[in-house]
Amino acid sequence: MRISCDVSAVGRSLRVATLFASLLLSPSLTLAADDAAPPADAAGIEYFEKSVRPILVARCYECHDASKGEVKGSLAVDSREALLAGGDTGAAIVPGDAKKSLLIDAVNYGEIYQMPPKSKLPAEEIAILTKWVDMGAPFPVSAGPATAKPKAFDLEKRRAEHWCWQPIAKPAIPAVKNATWPQQPLDHFILAKLEASGMNPAAPATKQQLVRRLYFDLIGLPPTPAEVQKYLDDNSSSATEELVSDLLSRQEFGEHWARRWMDLARYAESRGHEFDYDIPNAFEYRDYIIRAFNDDLPYDQFLIEHLAGDLLETPRLGGEQKYNESVIATGFWHLGEWVHSPVDIRKDETDRYDNAVDVFSKSFLAITVSCARCHDHKFDAISQADYSAMLGFLQSSSYRLARFDTEREHLKIAKELAAIDAKYQPLFTRASVEGIEVQSDELARYLTAARKLIPAAKQPAEEKSKLLAAAAEESKLDVARLSAWAELLATARDDRAHPLHLLAHVNAASGKLEPGVLERVNEEHLAAQDRLAKTRQIISYEEQNADDWYADGVTFGLGIQSAGRWRYLPSAPQQVELVARSGALRDFTWDKIRIAPGSMGENGCLAALERSGRTLKTPTFTVENGQLHYLVSGGVMVYAAVDSHSVIHGPLHGQIVLDHGDEKSPLRWITQDLSAYQGHRIHLEFVPKGASDTRIYRVVEGAHPGDATTNQVSALLVPENSDTLDLEAAKRIASLLNADAIAKLAADESSADRAKLVGVLLDRKLWSGDAARSPLANVAAEYLAEREKVTSQIKWESRLAMALLDGSGEDEPLLIRGNVRTVGELVPRNLPQALQPTPLAATRGSGRLEIAQQLVSPENPLVSRVIANRLFHYMMGRGVVASVDNFGVLGEQPSHPALLDHLAQQMIESGWSMKKMIRQIALSSTYQMASVPADATYSERDPSNLLWHRALQKRLPGEAIRDSMLRISGRLQTQIGGPSVPVHLTPFMQGRGRPGSGPLDGNGRRSVYISIRRNFLSPMMITFDTPIPFTSIGRRNVSNVPAQSLIMLNDPLVTQLASTWAQKVSEAEKESVEGRIALLYREAFAREPSEAELKIARNFLVTQAGEYKVDEKHLLAEPRLWNDLAHALWNVKEFIFID
Repeated sequence: MRISCDVSAVGRSLRVATLFASLLLSPSLTLAADDAAPPADAAGIEYFEKSVRPILVARCYECHDASKGEVKGSLAVDSREALLAGGDTGAAIVPGDAKKSLLIDAVNYGEIYQMPPKSKLPAEEIAILTKWVDMGAPFPVSAGPATAKPKAFDLEKRRAEHWCWQPIAKPAIPAVKNATWPQQPLDHFILAKLEASGMNPAAPATKQQLVRRLYFDLIGLPPTPAEVQKYLDDNSSSATEELVSDLLSRQEFGEHWARRWMDLARYAESRGHEFDYDIPNAFEYRDYIIRAFNDDLPYDQFLIEHLAGDLLETPRLGGEQKYNESVIATGFWHLGEWVHSPVDIRKDETDRYDNAVDVFSKSFLAITVSCARCHDHKFDAISQADYSAMLGFLQSSSYRLARFDTEREHLKIAKELAAIDAKYQPLFTRASVEGIEVQSDELARYLTAARKLIPAAKQPAEEKSKLLAAAAEESKLDVARLSAWAELLATARDDRAHPLHLLAHVNAASGKLEPGVLERVNEEHLAAQDRLAKTRQIISYEEQNADDWYADGVTFGLGIQSAGRWRYLPSAPQQVELVARSGALRDFTWDKIRIAPGSMGENGCLAALERSGRTLKTPTFTVENGQLHYLVSGGVMVYAAVDSHSVIHGPLHGQIVLDHGDEKSPLRWITQDLSAYQGHRIHLEFVPKGASDTRIYRVVEGAHPGDATTNQVSALLVPENSDTLDLEAAKRIASLLNADAIAKLAADESSADRAKLVGVLLDRKLWSGDAARSPLANVAAEYLAEREKVTSQIKWESRLAMALLDGSGEDEPLLIRGNVRTVGELVPRNLPQALQPTPLAATRGSGRLEIAQQLVSPENPLVSRVIANRLFHYMMGRGVVASVDNFGVLGEQPSHPALLDHLAQQMIESGWSMKKMIRQIALSSTYQMASVPADATYSERDPSNLLWHRALQKRLPGEAIRDSMLRISGRLQTQIGGPSVPVHLTPFMQGRGRPGSGPLDGNGRRSVYISIRRNFLSPMMITFDTPIPFTSIGRRNVSNVPAQSLIMLNDPLVTQLASTWAQKVSEAEKESVEGRIALLYREAFAREPSEAELKIARNFLVTQAGEYKVDEKHLLAEPRLWNDLAHALWNVKEFIFID
């Protein structure tokens, strides 16, 4: 059955207009015209000149006139020759056949192109163009060029000409005249330029200014009066250094700097779009970032974990539980907006991948790779092939919810259990045949006698017992053993898949096979083989190939279970079984794993699968006819990841999830109809259902393979021509039932038939009449006890976090003009060629780890520059390169190129320590300057402060404003990490997917812990320029709009916290109005009020007392007065700015 997802019929695909691109030649399109234009009659030429050319001139020439030089899409429409030659991908017209002409398809806004892009042509103009093409496209003889010559893309020239691609230099520290000013090496670079311009740096900031600046820049919170006073009282030369060290060591440091990285990662906890579905456990990635900053995770490791944290042989472990930190980082790729029912599922995939590559390339490389989605980059040394090469890494990986706190331990335990299994293989084999002595003559008598009893199987029990006793007496055989053989053959006779099926069809009187039985079995087998041969094999888990094994977790073990090996199976006698058929078999060791409370599983149709840690994944393949068949036994659930689509909520794509069978379901072929996705790339994910002994054997595509039960197993025991058939069968059984023969089964890939037969014959009742007497029971007991020592360590509950799961290596084709319907050649996975990467050597999987290691090589010109520039930007208010997300041609030039390279080298030489770089900047004279220039004329000489003649005044981000109010009011909670607090919703925040509203003050948690839902963003944060989480934002806008004042005046949170603050201060200072005012100033501004400010504040209180009709003598006692003053102080500009 299909899991219900409200799947309904859908009409025609939605058409989305694209930017104007060339018209394309479809694969089926052939030109019916010669290169030279056929003669056109005068009437045709007249029609063209009067009716057609005016349309082309008015509608198309702006972009497609060859006389203007470069044309879009390399397509010109100003000559017949140009139209026939077409643009980047083929002819625009087929003279005489408008239906096959993409020019006509495009002006009709077809599925491939919609031209002109801004608006569709009027119907009468489309009719004119259609008639003209059907007429044969008459066109005056033209001397113009047949094709437009595109401007050459010279990647090497662009790379050589632009600074960001050049190797990082090791500049000497510049000499300066004022040798006493620099405190850090970076100061020399700043001062050298100032001195060369005849300028001096600003005076140092006061200690009061500096302490507030450091607190906000390093931890995003204001200092308390006690913290300020401690710094002011410390007159030692190391006071600032000790303060910086203290702030860098606090947990608040990671919380503050994580929020900055979250801007780059477009962090959010919902998908946006119509219903704003949850992103499960996104907060785990946020907490990973907080820990990474607090732990000073080396930045090269930080990058490697983001790109390939799931592939590290030795991942970084965190917390007391030693959970896998590294894998959590790969959730970065899954934080984007995802659509729940895309009409064009492949287009949706390319949109998601485009966003992911855009975010990655901007965040880590500060280059705009996504600008090459539809064509070579217009300005930078980035080709469209480079763009496609990077998408291949995502095509080779998939989305999952990783059991990050248990998966490494589970893998370790699985390997320990595998070692125990290997140890016991020979012991099981010897024990299984111990005491079994096959006497061929005796066994032949049992077979003959048992066959005669087959009809008795359907008799009443009493009658059957009489017949059995009589037969045993007559043949001088053991009653219990004969009963077991009779029951076995009776079962085999009706079961066409049973290995003794043919033996049960021997005529009891003649001792020969019943007529036609062997022929029937052979015909069925050959027919099944023929049907299977006509299918396309996607994967066979019956064949040993480790390169095809991809799994999330160890629910299916560590690989294929071979026929002839012993395995743990709780439902089997002695809880072990001999594997009869190689395949991907469920390991019941892990049937108790579950999701920890507070951790969110999948949503939508995938929720029922519970995939986390329980998934077998196939290699990726392209759907052809879409009839997929799976040879399985037991209950199974299948997710067909078509174009990596996973937000399955309906009304579309519910058929990509299949639920089939239960614990009792036998070996069978099941079918999933994916014919709607022909030509799409998919991989399959199999998940066991319920308590089923789920076994996966094979995946094929095409016509139905037929009956899964046909076999030739039974022919092993039945020679085609023999007068002593039972004796020959007994001899063959004897040859199989010995330790050496059984031990060889697992090493022989052709042993499946024999393994199945041996598994049946090892039933002790056939040899002793009493299964309990089996020596295997003793060995199995020892085995289970040894397993128990290991399995007792299993932690069953797991937290989940989004992560990547590696798959088969897949390259992305170049999409001509970025259109998913115009597919070019595959592009090998790699980094942009301007970075001069080595070819990818990975023979299996995505190759992400190899690429990550190339990125953090000291020879890479971007990574260390980009992060050094970001840290400088966050501390100083502007980067050495102001366009922190774009080092390309359209970005800004470095103001101090040598300084940038110096900082980049420092990053590498310091072991990629971000804290060391931040510390160096914080302790520099450059950072510690005042914001007032040393000379008033400097503001005219260096109006943008590019030379850094003074510090910049910085407005606090919205999070710091809110957190300051929480801290100052005493409401701030210091708990670190954990699930986010729901955002508080105002009555005006309405829409589909509206979540439950959180508390007004977020339970006192810092802003980094407030849920970020794309359709329900905090009005206060948006007003103060917190980015909308769509793409990487390394440099926030800093606006100055009336809404900010209105928020600070009227927002209920502001007024509530102002009252809380006023109450706190009133309790702390009860004696003096001036004393209470001074305390407010110390907490709000980290300084004492001036005499004028004291006077103004007191007058304000008196005025408000008059409004409230309160006696002036009772200023200290009336809370409303202090509420208003506290609120007023939060509206002072100084409160939200750092000087």
